[in-house]
Amino acid sequence: MSQPEPWLQQLVQQLDDDNTMAIILAGSYARGEFTAFSDVDLICYVKKLPAEKERYTLRYFGDRLVSISFNSITAERRKLTRPETAIWAVPGLRQSRVLLDKEGIFRALQHSAYQFAWDADMQRLADDYASENLVGFAEEAHKIMSGLLRRDDATVLYATYGLALGIIRIVATQRAVFIPTENSYLTAVMRHIGLETAWSYYLQVASGLEEASPRMRGIAALGLYMKTVDLLRPILRPEHAAVVDKTWAIIATSDYHSRTDTDEG
Repeated sequence: MSQPEPWLQQLVQQLDDDNTMAIILAGSYARGEFTAFSDVDLICYVKKLPAEKERYTLRYFGDRLVSISFNSITAERRKLTRPETAIWAVPGLRQSRVLLDKEGIFRALQHSAYQFAWDADMQRLADDYASENLVGFAEEAHKIMSGLLRRDDATVLYATYGLALGIIRIVATQRAVFIPTENSYLTAVMRHIGLETAWSYYLQVASGLEEASPRMRGIAALGLYMKTVDLLRPILRPEHAAVVDKTWAIIATSDYHSRTDTDEG
């Protein structure tokens, strides 16, 4: 194993104490994709976690911004048992660079990530997660329609943000889209569904990747909800389907989902 660069060694020496089990380099520096403005992501695995407000901090080390997180091996391993966290944890653990591992406990966890398999039980959990959360975001769809009706851009945008982010998370989880970096989050999910699909178009408009007015972003978010329901209808639980399908029908009746920029008068 190669030795960390001198500046990383200094950071490790500053952070290491009797409570420390392992120190890991994550993010763009671990992947070798950093720029002059990238922050350095360090994760300290400890025996006893500090107080909640002390579990994440930012500091400068020279000109480098360093983010330091404290976690437990048990909590990290738990992420591998849930689909909505596994899609982030598995790539993150696999690409992490070990700076300190006193008893090999992190390498054992990293091995578990390399051995991770998305089996039928995990897919069932993913389907349950998607179904339950899709019904929850029916409320955001109604807030968007209410804002559109009142021409209240602030309401429309706030609900659109929540709905778009929620839909991305739902689809990524249900379709087992592993996310190597948050920078590629939206692109990874759109590529999985198809970059030329209506779903991806609505997501780009709703999320701001395409230039659009607040009103059109809200309308796109409603279309995104409908297309997501169409994608996931086969896995909807009966107790959720009634609300989801009713929301779909209300959006369709409102006709917002099919409007274009020429309808903005």
